[in-house]
Amino acid sequence: MADNIPDAELAAPYVEGLSGDINPVFFFANHAAALVLVTVLLAVRLYVRKFMVKAMGKDDYLLIAAYFVFLGQTLFMFYYAAELVRNGLAAEYFNSIIRIQFWGVLYLTILVLVRIAIAAFFLRVLPAPAFNWQRYTIIISVGLYTLFSIIYNFVQLFSCGDPLDVRNPDPKCLDLDAMNALALVSTILNMLIDWLLTLLPATVIYKSSMSWRNKCQVMAVMMLGAVGSIISIVRIPFLDLGILVGEHQWANLSTYFVLALWENSVAMAAISAAALKPLMRKWFPSDSTLGTSNAPLTMQPDLLPPDVENDSLEKSGEKEKDVIAVVHQLDSTEEKF
Repeated sequence: MADNIPDAELAAPYVEGLSGDINPVFFFANHAAALVLVTVLLAVRLYVRKFMVKAMGKDDYLLIAAYFVFLGQTLFMFYYAAELVRNGLAAEYFNSIIRIQFWGVLYLTILVLVRIAIAAFFLRVLPAPAFNWQRYTIIISVGLYTLFSIIYNFVQLFSCGDPLDVRNPDPKCLDLDAMNALALVSTILNMLIDWLLTLLPATVIYKSSMSWRNKCQVMAVMMLGAVGSIISIVRIPFLDLGILVGEHQWANLSTYFVLALWENSVAMAAISAAALKPLMRKWFPSDSTLGTSNAPLTMQPDLLPPDVENDSLEKSGEKEKDVIAVVHQLDSTEEKF
């Protein structure tokens, strides 16, 4: 019976020649570096939001939630790397499959939380009713993306039945091509959401009456939210390596996991860095490149829907102030709420 055979012996045919590809030190070093980067930038972001701007938003709390999942994922991989060093890949082969599957669940959870956090921020930038169609586009798109990601998470986890039954010599798995297609769809959707959440609000800033210098500065900050999508593109050729159905899938597995790690880490770090401009202005008050103008942001008339455009100046002014308040968080330490 397979139950009586040691894991190292059962795994021997699968791990032969793979010691150079499954590098625990490489795993540990990358996760440690990512953890330090994200922790420092998020901590500084929260300091700025809590004590300088004095306005914590839903996006901040969502990023905190994403961070704790990220922290759990990182500690999980530290343990995984330590077990590989202590016992070797052959003895940890089947446990590795289990850990990697649950690592994927944590990865997708972070991915979704970060995108919802970006959406929450831009929903504050685009207040109703002046920007209803933009808000509906963000809400519906992110909602469908989240629903797909949840379904995909479960499909991936249970693609071969019980995710803990990894010693079954004849598992009944979903078609590999179908799983690769789902992984590709998930990656493409992630990139599309990143760019939608970046470009849609950027069009609002573009149509405003801000100076071109300030427009470029604000839009550059918004573009930071899409940095993670660049790594998503790089990761596409390695998608099949994340589906463990045979020994050939283990080749270069380190590359797949490190790219997935940095996809989320860079996104969280970039979003955190985007909120640090008030701190930079405090440190470098005479640096004109950081933007010293506090002139109010005004919107061009053709930016607003007809029903809003025909309102009194007082009413439209109130809507405009909502946009000014949030955008100026990028350019001032004053509380604008």
